Amino acid sequence: MNKIKHYYGLIKTKILTFYDSRIRPMPTWARGILWAIFSIFLFLFLFYFFVRIGVFGHIPSNNELRAINNPLASEVYDEEGKLFGKYYIENRTNASFDDIAPSVIQALISTEDERFYSHNGVDIESWGRVLFKTILSQEKGSGGGSTISQQLAKNLYDRQNYWIFSMPINKMREIVIARKLEDVFSKEEILTLYLNTVSFGGDAYGIRVASRKIFSATPKELTIGESATLIGMLKATTAYNPLKNTQRATERRNIVLKRMLSNGFITDSTYQRTIKEPLLVNHTIDPSSLGIAQYFREHLKLEMDEVLKNVKKSDGSSYNIFTDGLKIYTSIDQKMQLDAEKTVKEHLSYLQTEFDRVWAGKDPWPDENYLMEQMQKTERFQKMKAGGASDESILQSFNTKSNIKLYDVKKDSIVDAFISPLDSLKHYCKMLRSGLLCVDNKTGLVKAWVGGYDYNSNKFDHVKAVRQVGSTFKPIVFAQALRIGMDPCKYYPNIVKTYPEWDNWRPENVDHKQGGSNNMPQTLAKSINVITAAIGMEAGLSEIATLANEMGIHQKILAVPSLSLGSVDGNLLDLCRVYGTIANRGKSFEIQSIKRIEDKNGKVLFDYEIEKKMPKQVLLEDIADLLIKMLEKVVNNGTGSAIRSVYRLEGEIAGKTGTSQENADGWFIGFTPSFLTGVWVGAESPVIKFKYGNLGQGANAALPIWAKFNHKIKLITKIATKIKDDKFAEPSDSLKIILIAFF
Repeated sequence: MNKIKHYYGLIKTKILTFYDSRIRPMPTWARGILWAIFSIFLFLFLFYFFVRIGVFGHIPSNNELRAINNPLASEVYDEEGKLFGKYYIENRTNASFDDIAPSVIQALISTEDERFYSHNGVDIESWGRVLFKTILSQEKGSGGGSTISQQLAKNLYDRQNYWIFSMPINKMREIVIARKLEDVFSKEEILTLYLNTVSFGGDAYGIRVASRKIFSATPKELTIGESATLIGMLKATTAYNPLKNTQRATERRNIVLKRMLSNGFITDSTYQRTIKEPLLVNHTIDPSSLGIAQYFREHLKLEMDEVLKNVKKSDGSSYNIFTDGLKIYTSIDQKMQLDAEKTVKEHLSYLQTEFDRVWAGKDPWPDENYLMEQMQKTERFQKMKAGGASDESILQSFNTKSNIKLYDVKKDSIVDAFISPLDSLKHYCKMLRSGLLCVDNKTGLVKAWVGGYDYNSNKFDHVKAVRQVGSTFKPIVFAQALRIGMDPCKYYPNIVKTYPEWDNWRPENVDHKQGGSNNMPQTLAKSINVITAAIGMEAGLSEIATLANEMGIHQKILAVPSLSLGSVDGNLLDLCRVYGTIANRGKSFEIQSIKRIEDKNGKVLFDYEIEKKMPKQVLLEDIADLLIKMLEKVVNNGTGSAIRSVYRLEGEIAGKTGTSQENADGWFIGFTPSFLTGVWVGAESPVIKFKYGNLGQGANAALPIWAKFNHKIKLITKIATKIKDDKFAEPSDSLKIILIAFF
């Protein structure tokens, strides 16, 4: 304690001595100036100190800075490794320093921070330039005082609102953080971090995204002129965007080139040659903004959650598809996907024309109550109701005409119409919908996924829409019959029968005809309800329901007699699992679309080949093989025969049509030795039906889409090569004897 007092007294004495000998003799005005300078420096020191310790907001620690993790877009790739979608909050993909052309770095330093390599985050000389040239002399274009490190600090940590003190406090925070960044990172790391965080306008963050978007190049491939153009944009990303303002972007590019010349990064001959080059952009539209596979990408998010639910990051947290920069490699074939989307739209256009024609002047819904129920579900109605509007005023609003944009399925485009919101609602209620799912028949990997006609107009995914499956359920009935040993050769009378034990249930055939007798293959081929119901009763309703769940229908199934005729709810995923089980000779069939997932550093988080489950043998091979032959008969001379007679498709094909009650749903599920494709067609609500059966039946509503799609994919060279010699598995010798009798 005595030592502290001693040193305190010694320092005090020296200060007083210095003051008495140097300061006191000075003129009053000089002492005033000195005290003013001292006060300013004291104020700045205290200001810096208070900001540094976090009085005006949190200052990141060195450890926090080392752990900087920008929100990175996760990228979705097709089976060939081609990018076709992204998930992001900010559209950003990082590049390493070695991935960036030297000319980009040179342009950045020349334009933003000439003494970058000689300062430690704060450039005092630039402050002087700002003070004397920009502020006092009012020289425009003399440059700002912020270094690249300070700009990086601003990019990483958003400015806060401190009322009238916002500018000085935010600037000081950026100075503090910039100094810390210089302590934590090397100069190369700071440059890389800056180029990965800076916005190039719109949704383009970082040099990699900007290079791809504007010049269809990687940062490494950029020329000197392209580098100068991109760095020039940073002054004003809209004004100097070469996609919008070529002339201004060219002028700005040349200014950047001039600065590169003055800093010795390029020669005069290079400068003269480059400024004369036209600014040629090669705009690449970000695949994430395109319409391809939009429904699939929405589903993929759910599949990602399931696949990664038990995979954690090193800190124990879960992966975030929107911020963690994952690489998601899927099984989607872009050409097949485009063919599928095109085919669905083409046939829906035809069907909608016919649907509108037969319902001309009439509403397809049963009564006005349906329309009122739909109106009450709309966002417009609910907002007005929540705002206290009366039913009368809401109805008046719905009947008031205005300019409305509508999607027209017949034209496959958005059209302008002067109609009321109620008329718009009617338009969409009448619109037909469709879903298509195509998977590899051997692996269950998804090749094409179409959830509807237009994602932007209707985001409801009809691949997952649960509807009544109709006659597509019948193969399950026959599978159970064969499992308990029922004879497929036996003939059953095609006679309408009443079942007293089931409240006098009395099934009839679609054409209301009866007479004669048929065996199982004939019954399935012709989709005869009367005989199928009889076989279902004998096979066991509870057992059929259980088998349906084992084969892939994930909905609850009631053991009622009508289930044999398809009064069961399911979706395309369910039915493709069922038919995939048959196609794979009785082995359970899982549908998967993710082949591999990597983190931002390339670490594999999921690999389908490693993680895939061993299939369960649900049906005996002989039973599955017999069902395949029966489904081939459906295509060759049954309800699916248009595939041969109208669409002239060749090769081995098995499938089944399906139609729900009163033609509300049309289905066709079919497979070749290579691919399994399911198609559904109907309106948004099952109460809206096709007026005439010949239009709404699965053979006319869904089968044409299946056939046209398979025609298209056969024209894809790699597909044609793959399926050229594909055959269904050879049946056992014992089964061949039975098949000879039938086929």
